[in-house]
Amino acid sequence: MNNVSLKNESNCVGCGACSQICPKNCIEMKKNEHGFLVPIVDKKKCIECGACINSCPMARKLNLNKCLYGYAAISKSKKILNRSTSGGVFSEICDWIINRNGIVYGASWDNNLNVNHIRISKIEDVEKLNQSKYIQSNINDTYKLTKQDLDNDILVLFSGTACQIAGLKSFLKKDYENLYTVEVVCHGTPSQGLFDKYILWLEKKYNKKIIKFSFRNKEKHKTGEHFMFNILFEDKTQKYLYANEDPYYFSFLSSKILRKSCYNCKFKDTKRISDFTLGDFWGIEKYLKTFPARNGVSAVLVNSEKAMILYEQIKENLISEQVDVNFIFNGNKSLIRSADLKNFVEYDVNNQFIFDNLKPKFNLKNKLKNCIPDNVKYVLKRVK
Repeated sequence: MNNVSLKNESNCVGCGACSQICPKNCIEMKKNEHGFLVPIVDKKKCIECGACINSCPMARKLNLNKCLYGYAAISKSKKILNRSTSGGVFSEICDWIINRNGIVYGASWDNNLNVNHIRISKIEDVEKLNQSKYIQSNINDTYKLTKQDLDNDILVLFSGTACQIAGLKSFLKKDYENLYTVEVVCHGTPSQGLFDKYILWLEKKYNKKIIKFSFRNKEKHKTGEHFMFNILFEDKTQKYLYANEDPYYFSFLSSKILRKSCYNCKFKDTKRISDFTLGDFWGIEKYLKTFPARNGVSAVLVNSEKAMILYEQIKENLISEQVDVNFIFNGNKSLIRSADLKNFVEYDVNNQFIFDNLKPKFNLKNKLKNCIPDNVKYVLKRVK
């Protein structure tokens, strides 16, 4: 069969390129039992033209870029640095694009705590794309919109996970000089469907409606590590919780609830699919002891010549120091290694006891770790 009807969670990354390119609109992305989007083909409408298969990043061989340069960097803007999960370099790149009448695509929360890819054209909207969102975003029709912008000679920045960037390139089928891509370091993604159930579980637990969810809250842990997260309720009260004691967050960090294709990711390599790779500079204290890392640091891999030209132009807005790219790979093993499938826990989002089953067991070491003040942790790391 010359379509994606045989695709499932194990051999599909959920990018939706197939759905967006189908000339008959006969492919719909629907949630499976794990809450992940997978393509469902209306076989009555399908003409088996093969467009969907030819646009699947899992079925195509894509060119990867050699990492040219590595940097540790933070924005000089305190506002940008404080609102960013790591060092704020992504915001600086976005500002550069938009200041040249460009368009930026990236993942954003909506009012219902769904994570969707959106299109922005204003500096004030960049904040919508900030912060970590440990949920697989819905690409929706942003590949189509990106192509329209590119064909109209508009400068475009598209950000996402490596597989989402690959989905875009498979959809476009050619290189565009006016396209820049930024991938976030990713060890795998949980589903929107599971997160929706998790929010309902929390609301029942606290008997309040949740209106905002913030992973890796810098207010309590300035370096932005996986330590505390924040929930804002409709009555404007807040709650801070520990990641290592939470069923959803702990299960994500432990690779228990990732998409099955994440356990055999074809984009784990020292070569990258994107122009820029951005993440946290974990372990920076081993290599750059005097770098101002108190409020988080971006690890930047520059993977193309045009990306290097752009980076040189935003450097005046950054505190930046070049590093061996291996320092970044050493701190972000998920760039080169998939999550271990043996950690996966089989589940169904409709199981009412799912979060009782995922709840981490009591761990004295974690309890003690949670009691250490943030400032003390930071100093101990630097001394060690």
